[in-house]
Amino acid sequence: MEPFLLSKPLENKITADLTKEPRFLWSFDAPGEAAGGPVVFGEVVAMPTKNRSVWFLDKQSGKKLGVYDISGVPAGVIFDGRENLIVAEKSGNGQVFSYSLVDGAVNWRFDLNEGGEALTFKRRGDDQAGTVLASDLRGWVYALRADDGKQLWRLGLAPFSCPPVWTDSILWLADFEGDLNAVSDGKVVKTFKLAQTALTFESVGEALVIGGGDSSVTVISTLDGKTKWKIAADGKVRSLGVYDSVVYYASAIGTVGACRLESGQKLWERKLDVLVNQPLIANSLVVIVGSADGRLFALSTDKGEILWERKLAGALVGKPVLAGNTLYLATAGGRIFAFRY
Repeated sequence: MEPFLLSKPLENKITADLTKEPRFLWSFDAPGEAAGGPVVFGEVVAMPTKNRSVWFLDKQSGKKLGVYDISGVPAGVIFDGRENLIVAEKSGNGQVFSYSLVDGAVNWRFDLNEGGEALTFKRRGDDQAGTVLASDLRGWVYALRADDGKQLWRLGLAPFSCPPVWTDSILWLADFEGDLNAVSDGKVVKTFKLAQTALTFESVGEALVIGGGDSSVTVISTLDGKTKWKIAADGKVRSLGVYDSVVYYASAIGTVGACRLESGQKLWERKLDVLVNQPLIANSLVVIVGSADGRLFALSTDKGEILWERKLAGALVGKPVLAGNTLYLATAGGRIFAFRY
């Protein structure tokens, strides 16, 4: 793959009216079920599939650029910001490896010895190469250098209940026992006991917003773990997002709502007659959610009104990506779509 395809920064500026339904741009059918949502970088869209492959597409046209076959089903795919894709496998030894998108070489491999889960990536001022956070199904978490795969530290905890959140200095890990652990340089520096299992959470300043298995949204202080506020939600909250001091959340049974970050005051709540099965996207104008029966909804951020709805070829897989004025998403059956606003 040519280096210029990888180096273009991801578009963050949105100039289109997101309240209008986007037009179809392209779709691509890959063999096998999608194993996660699309990963967008430079001029490329990467899509992992359950037939042990990662497909690479031109993000403007949907044209196939290449495919890379691996030994296991991919659990997570991340771009290191340079020219490498880092992949974790669910099966076998749960290998994590770095694959060069320029020459196709494998730079390094690391065995988790148990199926891996989704990866996270962090680059800080003193960490130019970046750090990859990998975890296995037993609850072990590993920090690896992104350039050579060298293990920086590892830590054994209970299995995680949701993906971790990495702030500037602290890694937050929630487990099925209700513990929320703050980790720094491979050591647990504080532990908060939650009243519920965290199914999803986000970091905002000195607070954590938590979607709970007890059908709640809670905000706690990262300083002492005390609850700032807690509201009841209609169903287990598996998806949430924070934008402009407003918390947007979606429950598994299809309730989408909004409340103020500071107080928890509910602004609106909308019941959709669907099951919501994937992460939402929230910005200044719309909240976008996908349903288990393959529908995509856009709701207004001010009142929760349904602005548009689109029937897809299958249920969403992973989180959609909004890059500039283009929305990329994957559906069951191995299809990836691009819609242009």
